[in-house]
Amino acid sequence: MMTEDRAKDEMGAGNMLKKHGNLEKTVEDYAETVRQLGERSRQLADEGHPDRYRNLQFLYSCPLKEKQY
Repeated sequence: MMTEDRAKDEMGAGNMLKKHGNLEKTVEDYAETVRQLGERSRQLADEGHPDRYRNLQFLYSCPLKEKQY
């Protein structure tokens, strides 16, 4: 949380918590999408897809590959 993102009252704090919850959900959804793409990329590589090396290179350079959110 940034210092300028401080709530001034209880209602403001509630709104910030709601906003934070929405952001957490967005990040979780994005992480799940990246995981699914990684699984699909591995499947394509196993099947001998022509772009398998490019897909795997991207997969292993992805910062979300090992983190569990």
